[in-house]
Amino acid sequence: MIDNKEVERTLKAIKQKIEKSKEDLMEAKGQKKALLSSLKKDYNLDNFIDAEQMVKKLTKELDVLSSDIENKYTELKERFGFC
Repeated sequence: MIDNKEVERTLKAIKQKIEKSKEDLMEAKGQKKALLSSLKKDYNLDNFIDAEQMVKKLTKELDVLSSDIENKYTELKERFGFC
């Protein structure tokens, strides 16, 4: 026999989970909107794909500059006899 009270409790619990999920979704959407606004304002980027591409580009530039600095440092060490 089905216990109506148990079914009612289960349905209430499911409803609460759905409501919590809706709240979490709205919060996430708000955070996304704020992040997109910040990307536009601070970096003139329109979306997360553009931001990811910019990060990749800047990372490559950083790698090149780091390598260049390392090479110049090694060259100076050798030229002036530093250890």
